[in-house]
Amino acid sequence: MFAAYLSHLIQQAHTGTSNELARKLGVSRSTLMDHINKLKGSGAPIAYCRVRKSYYYTHKCEGIIVSFKEITHPAAE
Repeated sequence: MFAAYLSHLIQQAHTGTSNELARKLGVSRSTLMDHINKLKGSGAPIAYCRVRKSYYYTHKCEGIIVSFKEITHPAAE
């Protein structure tokens, strides 16, 4: 549930800063960063925008925890 909610917030690009996100999730900032780094290590294309003050996925993807893969769309014919 934690990972799914974290992923949902990242998809919406409404996480806030790492401190704000940790507070939303009820964990410490270091625990949050451990989770984000694990997701990144699993291939999650997560980045942070300092202007929007939010984590976001750099491209559409599918999967949680185990693996991520980029979703590509065939060129329109």
